[in-house]
Amino acid sequence: MAAKKKAKPASGSTAASAVCERCGGYGYYLDEGNIARPCDCGMYEQVVRRGSRVRNSGIPVRFMDKELDTFQHQKGDRTRAQIVQAARAYARSFRKDESEGLLLRGKPGSGKTHIAVGILKEVLRRGFTGHYTNFNDLLSRLRDSYNRGSLESEAELLAEMEESDLLVLDDVGAESATNWVRDRLYLIVNRRYESARALLVTTNCGEEQLRAHVGERTASRLYEMCSQDFPLFPDQDYRLANLR
Repeated sequence: MAAKKKAKPASGSTAASAVCERCGGYGYYLDEGNIARPCDCGMYEQVVRRGSRVRNSGIPVRFMDKELDTFQHQKGDRTRAQIVQAARAYARSFRKDESEGLLLRGKPGSGKTHIAVGILKEVLRRGFTGHYTNFNDLLSRLRDSYNRGSLESEAELLAEMEESDLLVLDDVGAESATNWVRDRLYLIVNRRYESARALLVTTNCGEEQLRAHVGERTASRLYEMCSQDFPLFPDQDYRLANLR
């Protein structure tokens, strides 16, 4: 009988700590007819679950290809290289109910969402739960929840923001700063604060601008929850640079 061949790894898969000789830790192998078969070592189910977690995380289709490995930087571009290094270190050291959050700050187009999604996907692949939401989109869903016949309630949406091990709240500060908006943001931040769950926030605001925009009580929670050591994103528009 011909020897079983190892299949190429599925995208995003990682080898098991004790690598299976049959599948190499990828969860499936190629049989004599070159057909991929699930391995009985159990890794196949883990790979499927990891992929399912990413697909169900709320990451928009446009951002689904964003990975830490694809955050490009030119040779000698130390700032972006440091950003990727810090992002990888955070994802590797993430622990449920123990990790600090992150506050990613920089001008529009500097790559904050790319890095935030890349971190979230790495955390999901390590077996944790996570969720992505654009804050403006969330506010729109909250407003719609007040309409008669809505399929979502405000309580359900706020609970959704509380449940995952890591929540990515993208583009905070781009919304109009009404009292209602500030109250909803505080509810989200405070619930995660009280349950000791990590929050990753991206914003175009500097520190003082963010304090003025979201209010002192929310800003105080954010700066206590989130590490201040993550590198600032450079002013160059990363998005436009990579469209050329």
